Order: sequence, then C-alpha cells, then structure tokens
Amino acid sequence: MERKKDGPFFIYYPALLVHTPYVRVPGGTATSRLPDSEQKNGPECFPEMVEYLDGNVGRLVRAVDDLGISNNTIILFCADNGTHGRVTSVWGESRSKIKGGKMTMTDRGSRVPLIVRWPGAVESGTQCDELVELADFLPTFLEIATAPQPMQRIHGQSFLPQLRGEDAPSKEWVHIEYKNERHIRTKDWIYTDTGMLTRVNEFGQPENDPEEQNDQSVVRDHIKKIFASIDET
Repeated sequence: MERKKDGPFFIYYPALLVHTPYVRVPGGTATSRLPDSEQKNGPECFPEMVEYLDGNVGRLVRAVDDLGISNNTIILFCADNGTHGRVTSVWGESRSKIKGGKMTMTDRGSRVPLIVRWPGAVESGTQCDELVELADFLPTFLEIATAPQPMQRIHGQSFLPQLRGEDAPSKEWVHIEYKNERHIRTKDWIYTDTGMLTRVNEFGQPENDPEEQNDQSVVRDHIKKIFASIDET
C-alpha cells in the first residue's frame, strides 16, 4: 500500500483464519496456558483465532489511516461460508447459541458477514438488509472503478447503490450451491432443490412452519421458475 498509495491499487487478502485446522495463535491467553505437550488444537481455539484475525484487520485499517488514504480506500470484509458444525456461536443480546452449519443448505451454512469501510461514502454504523452474494463483488468493483464490463456475461449485480444508501433495485434472491445440493434464498424464504420450503426467522436461521407449508404454492412456483432460469444459462 505504501508503494501504491498515490495511485489505484487492489489487494485481495484470503486469510486462512478462521478456517480449520483450529490452532493456537500468538498471544492467545486461554489456549496457550498449557505446555505444548498438553495442548490440544480444536474448536476451543476458535474464539482466539477470531480475535487474532480481528486484530490483523485492525492493523490494516490503521495502516490505511496512517497513509492518509482512508477517504479514497474501500475495505470489504467477507467470508465464503458459515462456521463449522463443531463451532457454536453466541448471537445478539439474547445470547442465543447457534450451531455452525457449514456445508448445509441453511443460513448457518451460507450467511456470512459483509462489513464495508468507506469514509465519506458509507456512513459508520449503518446496516443494510439487502441480499448480496459473492458473484456481486466483481460488478460492484467495476462500477466503483468506472471500468468497462467484460465481454462475457456476469452472474452478479452491483451493490454500489446500496453501499451509498441510494434507492435502487436490489436482488430478489441469491443462489447457494454445494456439491450436489443447492437452494434459493430470498429475504423471507429458503427453497431447496429437493422441494423443501422454510421461512427465515429473526436470527437468520430457517424455521420450519408446517402449518404454512401447503399454503405457499405461489412462493413455490415462483422459486421453481428461478431454478429453471438458472439451469437455462
């Protein structure tokens, strides 16, 4: 960044943390108390791995500030999947416990953080509830850089208007796929390719609602058409 601070630059930092294997990190107080011969690596290391990654992100932010390029630098933090099933997280003020759902067709497997820092464009502390998927990053970056669109079709939609707080069309759904399983996620529903339709509750986890399963034929038909449109491309 120091070498490129006077011109445009792009940095992609694919951190191994907090992926498996779960290991001790430098300065981890809870997981480093035992000698090496007695220390076991496992999910108990996960909280300190998160803290260590958070510290590294903080170092990056401070470096941008120290170089005086904060107002012209966009930092995006995201992940590619939910936490592993061996990890249980605590959510919100109610301290609800949420079991990891990586590799599952649930919000716990695919709903991940997307944090954006862009002083002067994105107001600090704001929250956006629109749907975004990783395929949307490329068109967003192209629009920010006012770069030409590539010749091939892009399977994504820029979320730059949403970052700026503008009133613009947002995505109706996102497509999640893992091996031979996939689902469509709208703001209110998750519909798998096996035909299971579940409503999303306030914690972002799907919640079965048997009383409504048979009353949502319109929703089912609409999402089936979405699957069909994807298969045609």
